[in-house]
Amino acid sequence: MRYLVDSRHYNASQGPILMYTGNEGGIWAFYNNSGFITDNLAKKYGALVVFAEHRYYGKSWPFGTAAESMKEGNTKFLTVPQVLRDFVGLIRMLKTDESRPELANRAVIVGGGSYGGMLSAWMRMKYPNHVQGALASSAPVRWFNGTTNPNTWTKIASHVIEKQGGQMCYYQYKYGFYDLTSCVYDQFKWPKIKEIFGLCAVPTKPDEINTLIDTIAGSLGGMVQVNYPYAADMGGDLPAWPTKAACDAAAAYPAAENLEAVQSVFNFTNIEAIGRAFQVSFNHSGDASCIDVDGSPGGSTPSDIPFGWTI
Repeated sequence: MRYLVDSRHYNASQGPILMYTGNEGGIWAFYNNSGFITDNLAKKYGALVVFAEHRYYGKSWPFGTAAESMKEGNTKFLTVPQVLRDFVGLIRMLKTDESRPELANRAVIVGGGSYGGMLSAWMRMKYPNHVQGALASSAPVRWFNGTTNPNTWTKIASHVIEKQGGQMCYYQYKYGFYDLTSCVYDQFKWPKIKEIFGLCAVPTKPDEINTLIDTIAGSLGGMVQVNYPYAADMGGDLPAWPTKAACDAAAAYPAAENLEAVQSVFNFTNIEAIGRAFQVSFNHSGDASCIDVDGSPGGSTPSDIPFGWTI
């Protein structure tokens, strides 16, 4: 298991351990975008900061390589209980490190965001003897059937889009997805879709259009999640305030003033709008010559996030 240790602000006389419970991705991406932990909290409490990578992501492959680890039968070890045990094992190792004997009696505060936050909460619940506190940011631990409205996330994301980009951006997204969905079985429109989204090839089957729709929705929602006031590389090379940047890109071409006409008469206007917004997420740097339907640039292998996340 790969892990990172940051001792820049560590006060050996009293500092606790702040451990990030890594989620679905390489650990460096989480470290580089978690300044609240690495700078603010670490400096305030003189903490030793540790970022633990999630098994089957980044470079933490139980069977040596990604290809071998993801073979049928080998993914049976990709479970939450196994991940929590990994984190406990890391805590035990840190506390028995002869170079830092003072850590044996230091509090461990875990933290994470989204799924990583859920892991932090579960760590505190299941292993209170190892973890003295948890900061579970945006952790939907109650997001199960009958407990939380399944549309909650969509409502929050839509509100952010409206607030950042205005009502017109919201309508462009709404009708753009509506029109794009109507193209799933209309192969005569697929060449135009290739052009709009800068795809590497014309889609060849309805499933590819559906994959593209899911990818676009994920990218626009992802920008809401990392809507920081500064450029970031979490989930892609993103500018500051990416949601607003995407809405500005969507509005680059005059939208139809008559919203009723947009709804009733098919055209590519709003599909083009979400196409420009999509580029902010997947090709903001302009380095990719084309985009695969799954969102990976230039025909490259998809990132490890969907690779393991969909198992």
